[in-house]
Amino acid sequence: MKKIKILLMILLCAGTIVVAQTATQPEVGTGLSGNPYRIATLENLYWVSQNYGTVSGGYRYYVQTADIDASATSTWDGGWTPIGTKDLMFYGSYDGGDYSISGLTINRNVYYQGMFGRAQGATLKNIHLINVSITSTGWYIAALIGRLDSYTVPLIQNCSSTGTVSGYNIVGGLAAEVNSTVIQYCYSRCTVTGSSTQIGGLIGHISSSTQTVANCYSTGAVSGGHYTGGFIGYCQSGIVDRCYSFGHVTSNSANSGGFSGYAYLSTITNCLWDVTTSGKATSNGGTGKTTTEMKTQSTYTDAGWDFVGETVNGTNNYWQILGGDGAAYPGLVSNVDGALPIELSSFTVSNLNEGVEILWQTATEVNNYGFEIERAIDNGVPPSESRNERNPKSRTSTPSPKNGSVAQHNWVCIGFVEGNGTTNAPKSYSFTDKSANGKTLYRLKQIDR
Repeated sequence: MKKIKILLMILLCAGTIVVAQTATQPEVGTGLSGNPYRIATLENLYWVSQNYGTVSGGYRYYVQTADIDASATSTWDGGWTPIGTKDLMFYGSYDGGDYSISGLTINRNVYYQGMFGRAQGATLKNIHLINVSITSTGWYIAALIGRLDSYTVPLIQNCSSTGTVSGYNIVGGLAAEVNSTVIQYCYSRCTVTGSSTQIGGLIGHISSSTQTVANCYSTGAVSGGHYTGGFIGYCQSGIVDRCYSFGHVTSNSANSGGFSGYAYLSTITNCLWDVTTSGKATSNGGTGKTTTEMKTQSTYTDAGWDFVGETVNGTNNYWQILGGDGAAYPGLVSNVDGALPIELSSFTVSNLNEGVEILWQTATEVNNYGFEIERAIDNGVPPSESRNERNPKSRTSTPSPKNGSVAQHNWVCIGFVEGNGTTNAPKSYSFTDKSANGKTLYRLKQIDR
């Protein structure tokens, strides 16, 4: 009997083992503006979390140089440790380099939770958080940052988040509370849940009259109590311009809305929400539109939004509806929301005397670098590799998953055709395969910038 008890104790202890974290200082960088710390691994990122407050000299610079898989944080005790606390705030610049951080997990009932907990005068840009899982019963809970205060003018630019965020009070899909901060070209697809007040799809609480939020959107479902909104929970003051939301909003409070839960001494201009998908016919700020209207470009350009091909407010074009009117909600040109980089409208192959001519046309393109043309021989024997000027070394592609006869062949890159970057005008392309032999199959591989 005694041996059985001991064995059970061992099994219970084994069940509570957690994986230890390792902090590794980046091999390159001094933290100065001209030589930032290069963050390339989860171990480097954790080093920032553990050492940002011990680096002498004040304001420091960090730049991410690779995609980071942070899924291991789900095995850590409490998950990820945020960069910055209530008493030791992060003060610096983190540039995500448009790389991703995926699977960041937090399960800790403490205030100020997110990739960053609390920061002051910080610049956070080009950070893309994918499939976060943030769970807490504390205040100031979000995917990117719990609270950002002013010192010098803080900035959140070109950032995004997807996944789930759950907290008690002041909860946001991207940021929980911001003070005197400029936020631009950001979006969140997070499902956001709060138990109390100030719950928003992108931001929980804006708390300063010098705040500016522009050219941002949120799409995830939001649920909470008082001051719950599809985009922002409580807008105490400041300016919100050219933003939208369409996530479903769940709240029984009168201080809730499709776009904003509550707005006080603030200016909300040219902002829209979807009355159909949100389930909210009213909002404390913003203008409600039907889904059809929300997917129609003129709805936005009539309100002064800058779309590709438009010159409403100058030469900058921030927005685009992929696929044309009625196909989708607007997306940011500089912060592509997982949307397909191109919309292919036609793809044909014809036999000619000089070889096989491949023709295709796109309806729209976003950051399109170009196309690789791939070929396979139907007898299962891959053709000999040819070379071209743009791609001097052709390569054999990794076979696709078996899904019908076409995918079972070995594909070889035989050429490259340059794309047109970002455009909403139809573009035509062609390529001639002069070495085709036998029954031949073709496909395109699009490469974005």
